[in-house]
Amino acid sequence: MTNSESWQTSGKQEHAQGEAEYKAAQAEGYVEGTKDRALGYKDSVVGALVGDSAQQTSGMSFPLLYIVVRLLHDEL
Repeated sequence: MTNSESWQTSGKQEHAQGEAEYKAAQAEGYVEGTKDRALGYKDSVVGALVGDSAQQTSGMSFPLLYIVVRLLHDEL
């Protein structure tokens, strides 16, 4: 194997490792984001149910969520 072929092989291996790390970081970010949204939703719903507007507002990360919670709260 020549020096050039060795570098190409090494570069391909490093690239594959970098791609794997990138995809793992994306997956971790997705999981963290999903967890954060779920916790925000829980805070929002619990706040609406117990009448704690500060807790309800702290869980409002999306305008649509705010609308849904307000509709649920108004029907209770």
